[in-house]
Parts: sequence; structure tokens; C-alpha cells
Amino acid sequence: MRSAVDERSVLVEPTGKGALLRTRAECVPDLLLTGAGLGADEVEGLRAELHALAARAVALAERTR
Repeated sequence: MRSAVDERSVLVEPTGKGALLRTRAECVPDLLLTGAGLGADEVEGLRAELHALAARAVALAERTR
């Protein structure tokens, strides 16, 4: 269905099977963290470290152009 606000945009919704799959998949991130033995603080620390590493990699790439 086209958006009433912007007809260039197409609005989509998942099928019944897609909605069921989304519901079933909602628990996956928590299961992975629990299985890995990571708490919320550790995950946030890892996320911050990864963002810092990515920023350093981008900066290095820009300097070596």
C-alpha cells in the first residue's frame, strides 16, 4: 500500500507467518547473551569498544588515502 503522506513510499507488513517468526525470534538475543554468560554491562562495554575500534579503523583509512 502506498503512503498517504508520500506516495513514493510503499508500506509493507509481514504476513501471518512472518509475524509468527518475529514473535519466535524475539527471545534470541537474550538467549545468546545468557548462553555466552554476558550481562548487560559487559555487552555495553563490548559495544563501546567495538564502536571505538571502528572509529579508529575509519580514521586510519582516511589518513592513508
